[in-house]
Amino acid sequence: MTTYATLNPVLPTGSTDPRDLKDNAENFDVAVNAPNLNWVDRLGVIRLSWAGLEKQFANFLLNQGFQFLGDYASGPITIGAQNQVFSRNGNYYRPGPSLVLPYTTVSNWAIDEPKFLVAGDGVLRNELTSTALDKGISLLPGGQRLVSTVAVLKTMPSTTPATEVKLSRYRTGGPIINSEYEADFSDTTTVADDFVTIRTATGLLYRLKHTGMSTYQAAGAVGDDATNDADAMDRFHASTLNLAGIGKFMTSRGLTFPSPAGRSIEGVPGQFKIRSQSNTNHEVTFRSQSPVNLKIVGLEVDANSFNRTGVLTTRTMAIEINSGTDCDLTDCVARNVIGSSSGIPGVGIATSGSGVRVNTLRCKAFDCGTIDKPADGFFCSSSYSVNTDNYAENCFDTGGVVESCSYSGFTKLRSKNCGAGGAISNAVGFDTYGCWMDVEVENWRSSVTGGVQFLCSAAGGLLDCSANVTMSAPLYGIGPAVNFRETGTGRINGFSLWPRIRGGSGTNQGILGSGIRIQINAPAISGANDSSIQFQGASTVTVMGGEITGGLHSMAALGTARIVANDTQCVSPTAWCMYAYDSSSIFYNGVVPFNPGAGYAGKDAAATISMIGGLSGGIVLPSALAGAATGSQSSKFPVYGPAGQTLGFVPLYPS
Repeated sequence: MTTYATLNPVLPTGSTDPRDLKDNAENFDVAVNAPNLNWVDRLGVIRLSWAGLEKQFANFLLNQGFQFLGDYASGPITIGAQNQVFSRNGNYYRPGPSLVLPYTTVSNWAIDEPKFLVAGDGVLRNELTSTALDKGISLLPGGQRLVSTVAVLKTMPSTTPATEVKLSRYRTGGPIINSEYEADFSDTTTVADDFVTIRTATGLLYRLKHTGMSTYQAAGAVGDDATNDADAMDRFHASTLNLAGIGKFMTSRGLTFPSPAGRSIEGVPGQFKIRSQSNTNHEVTFRSQSPVNLKIVGLEVDANSFNRTGVLTTRTMAIEINSGTDCDLTDCVARNVIGSSSGIPGVGIATSGSGVRVNTLRCKAFDCGTIDKPADGFFCSSSYSVNTDNYAENCFDTGGVVESCSYSGFTKLRSKNCGAGGAISNAVGFDTYGCWMDVEVENWRSSVTGGVQFLCSAAGGLLDCSANVTMSAPLYGIGPAVNFRETGTGRINGFSLWPRIRGGSGTNQGILGSGIRIQINAPAISGANDSSIQFQGASTVTVMGGEITGGLHSMAALGTARIVANDTQCVSPTAWCMYAYDSSSIFYNGVVPFNPGAGYAGKDAAATISMIGGLSGGIVLPSALAGAATGSQSSKFPVYGPAGQTLGFVPLYPS
């Protein structure tokens, strides 16, 4: 075996890489001690093992054995060598030591017999060591015949067929597979698939003995990233075997891997890759439809979309688990998907449909989409699903999306240079609940959705969700950092957000949007060019603690929005710490302003500001009336009772 497969060159001085030393040691052990006839060196070259050399020499000796010339009764026979024999009445005869060769029999046994000796068991020994399919080990009960290819196996004679065979290669020039098959003498009806079952030209069926795990190569794939292996991979997928994945495979069409009752794919990370062939038109490179208990490890899929745009009529996806149940994808990689010209986003890794408990772990998505044909890195519409420690880079739509499902989310999603870093959305007509997004975003570039989006686009509500976002824009941060969007009739209702936002060039608001029962916890926001927190419509928002730096306003309410803020520092806004537009309201308790450009709080005529806060060792009360003479009862603030009734006024003195 070769663990690392560095492909470091041998010449001119040999490799000094310790990984090559380990690979060489493993390979030498296999070459000398294993029963395999071949071994593969660290450069991928197939070589004869010691057992193979012994077998090769034995075959050479076999070729020096007896040569059968026919039966004596068939006519004159010319014998030209001492190892040539003929048969008569069930016995075999070879030339005697004094017979001068060549010699031609005279068809008179009384004359010919003295010149020959009975060969005895020599012929039998010769047949037992023959490489012919109906001789050699095939003559022994339970013997296993070594067969070179499927094509050769199909020529197995019906006279004395081998009960068991070991298939060296699927096809001439293909990789070593050493698959074992057993003859089923009673089955005359099964339609052979040329992998699990192979039927000879004479009708004998051979069945694959492996019942657990096998490889694409055993089904006929080459795995050289140049041969179209679609037929071989489909042949494997049609079986019930688990897949041991190693090699680089190319496909001219979409592949479907069924798992009705539990299958697994165990790939070697970095060494198991499937790539869509250039100039081919299919949507999904690797899909499993409605699988149950499917486990996939180490699969890398390259949709190769940018070399297919000339013929593509659809968006593309690399890996899709559609409507799965209890499935897991671990250490998988998706590359080079693209959206459609009609605006449907492509997807790197999709756990789509109406699945449940379809999880991803340590998966990656790279180079998904373009500006005009964007694509998501990850898309999850399966409920009760956990996506953990995933990474998306250069995905022109969104790094990771949770859509139209309940109690699913991303934990430790990292998104770099994507259109948006993450999103939770509901695009259906019924409510969805309890989804979450834990994401770190480096740079974003979506003026509409912003860096992280929470969206209701249909009649269903997005209820009781949460997010923990850390965002920075060292290169660009176009649009709002976080955007609560309601474009349908459904509402965002109940949302807890923990934001750490450091905006950059192009960042409008830190947090923008609409929704009800929105709670913003300990915000740390800087770098917004517009308001740091801004809500509109009939929104209700609570801001708890934190520090907001810069921006036009630290917090702004528009329409009929209502914002309640507690114990928040507002540092150096260009205009106001708080501003209430239109007929909105801001209720502010324990606010600490530092260097506001225009003032502590401002409002439009129909808006409401109600607060109690600290300022220069005193308190701030917007209900107090200023400017009256000393002691005048018009310089006062009201005191209300628990039912809102006016209890009286407290006088104010200017000094």
